[in-house]
Amino acid sequence: MTMLGFYADTIREFLGVPEELKLLFGISFGTANETAAVNNIRMGRIPLEQSVVLHGTPGVLDA
Repeated sequence: MTMLGFYADTIREFLGVPEELKLLFGISFGTANETAAVNNIRMGRIPLEQSVVLHGTPGVLDA
């Protein structure tokens, strides 16, 4: 949701967020348009153990 940075003032005004607070990220909610080609692309993923470092949380990635 990097577009949040481009429209921070608009979003801040709409949500009533004071200027002294930073907008770090946004989360989108909604339903995908299944007929759009972009929503039918599936990418493989590497295991979390290869891409995530957890500090002080033993057993979190154990199945």
